[in-house]
Amino acid sequence: MRRMRPMTIVGLLFVASLALVGWKCPGSPLVHVDFTGGPQAGHAPLYAQFQGSVSVSPPLVLDTKFRGGGGGGGETPPPPEEEPEHVTIVSWLWSFGDGTTGSGQNVEHAYTEEGCYDVTLTVLLSNGAAGSKTRRSFVCVEAGNRPPVANAGPDQEVQVAVIINKSDGNTKQAGTQVQLDGSESYDPDGDSLTYSWTFLEWPEGLQGGAKFPTEAPELSDAAVENPTFEAEYPGEYVLQLVVDDGQVEEAKVQSEPDTVTITAVVNQPPVADAGDDQTVCVYDETQLDGSGSSDPEDDEITYSWSFVGVPLGSNVDNTWLSNATARRPRFVPDKAGDYTLLLVVSDGLESDADSVLVTAQVPVDIANCTSDYVSFTQGPSQTEIDNGVAEANELDPFPTAVDPFRVSPYEVTNCLFTFILNYANQEDYIGVPVKAFMGGNVILNGQILLQIEDMVGEPEYCDIEWDATHGIFFIARRDGQSMARHPVVEVSWYGALAFCNWLSEYHEYSNMYDLTTWTPAAGFDGYRLPSETEWEFAAAWEDLGDGGQHHIWGFVSSLLLTDISTTRVNYLSTNPLGLTAPPLTTPVGYYDGTNGTTDSVSPWGCYDMSGNVAEWVFEQPYNYEQEGSETKGTSLTSRIIRGGSWQDVANDVRTAFRDSLPQDSTEPTVGFRIVRQSFDCGPEKK
Repeated sequence: MRRMRPMTIVGLLFVASLALVGWKCPGSPLVHVDFTGGPQAGHAPLYAQFQGSVSVSPPLVLDTKFRGGGGGGGETPPPPEEEPEHVTIVSWLWSFGDGTTGSGQNVEHAYTEEGCYDVTLTVLLSNGAAGSKTRRSFVCVEAGNRPPVANAGPDQEVQVAVIINKSDGNTKQAGTQVQLDGSESYDPDGDSLTYSWTFLEWPEGLQGGAKFPTEAPELSDAAVENPTFEAEYPGEYVLQLVVDDGQVEEAKVQSEPDTVTITAVVNQPPVADAGDDQTVCVYDETQLDGSGSSDPEDDEITYSWSFVGVPLGSNVDNTWLSNATARRPRFVPDKAGDYTLLLVVSDGLESDADSVLVTAQVPVDIANCTSDYVSFTQGPSQTEIDNGVAEANELDPFPTAVDPFRVSPYEVTNCLFTFILNYANQEDYIGVPVKAFMGGNVILNGQILLQIEDMVGEPEYCDIEWDATHGIFFIARRDGQSMARHPVVEVSWYGALAFCNWLSEYHEYSNMYDLTTWTPAAGFDGYRLPSETEWEFAAAWEDLGDGGQHHIWGFVSSLLLTDISTTRVNYLSTNPLGLTAPPLTTPVGYYDGTNGTTDSVSPWGCYDMSGNVAEWVFEQPYNYEQEGSETKGTSLTSRIIRGGSWQDVANDVRTAFRDSLPQDSTEPTVGFRIVRQSFDCGPEKK
């Protein structure tokens, strides 16, 4: 191997040392760059200031003097000293480490995000030389206190009222309470907020048609999230909300302001309409009607009903209203007389009150006069026999007679029955309805009189109910209709007899029946059930001589088997009222020539003798040909019903048709009518 010469190694080391001290070539200066800055740590936003500095080293000069023995004798003179090169700084370029740059010797920069950042300064000289300095992680920023965001809530429209004083014609304002909503304001750092609300704009005042300047409305508390104020005049109310993050004064940060506009428009008061005056039956559930009330701006309105007058002795007060704030509440009058109610409606501004008068009446109970003593032929007509529609127990018509009597033109209604039932309850004749396995029944001496509620799971047919809160029986509405003039149903034969006695006592007549044995009493002059003969006479016989004229159906001129239709009789579930559930009865006397019907009055002024409800009579079942025999009425558990019902086919609503039921039966198809003996009754038929 060839060995390197020692002098060569020394030369290489010298060259390397020049490179280490920044030497490049003769005449090139060294650029020394440095900078300071701060703060170097803090929370965002951190505002840092940086100051740059630079120095330039002159060119290096190589000393070539030989320092050992040598020839020549004298020293070599040094070369002349070179003139230093003159340079200038062209630019200061900064890189802040967050993707942004700057220029200038002294700069300021805001760090807004969390992190540590390298900072670099580069300096460029006029001769093309450059130098730079980088400080690693020179600035470190922690998460900062970011400003909160104010949200003054959505714009609102409210109504204010101009009230006219009727006495002098002057106007005044009725303010509306407005609630502001800053709940959507937030702080990105989760700091608690403090609030500051201020008015920017508000409308001028208005009085007597003239405007005048006003002061800003007063806020309930300008430093809470949801303050309120009163908008008194129409126009725009503009408010500003600023929130801060609740820090100490030196550190807290405020939001940008946000505004909300409240537009107040004039609101005219609504108009109350309490509905038409009504005449109703005592104990009838009465429907009030405020649906005619209105608001000029079609705003939603609320209702407030109250009693201002009731009959003497009545217990009715505002608690008897089903809902005093409903549009159509109900109540039950408990005494005959006038009930005056007031209705006030409001859309935020109350209306004037409107009144309605409800007059409750005691029902009329009887009666048309039939005739003096008269003979007639009872049983089916020859037409019915010839056409084979008469049944076996209707055959063999026979002559009979009746004494003068008065008969009710209508079946006993829910109205009359409920009135007398409450009379009996007040006299302590009966207890409250018993709810046992058979439902809610009115009981007397061990016999069921009226079944109010059927067994659990079974439909209810009775329109009379018991109000335990007020201790009264009342007539419930059905399908939005009053059932007061409908015939009572679910009443037993026992119930019909008890009713006759209590009605007689109410009118100070003597009772017809012994309600312990359920047999006729002696010396009566009160109300009773008709006999079968009386019932058929009132339904079917016209006094035309020669024994009279039999009517197949219970109305005048019903002499033919084809002379029946749903315009004359409530049968075959005709349901002209559109009831949604049985019993499909009609009000008594409905078939009187109105309501699209034919006048279907019987020869002696009675209605519904065919159809509507079948009717209890007093007798037990027997055949016509047994009239006068000792075997008449041998059944001890059944009673005759006549006339057929709303549910029956045409054949079963003929005046000659006969049927029977156990006398404790309660059916949705069975009711009754009443009669009273009257020996002063002349031949005055309708």
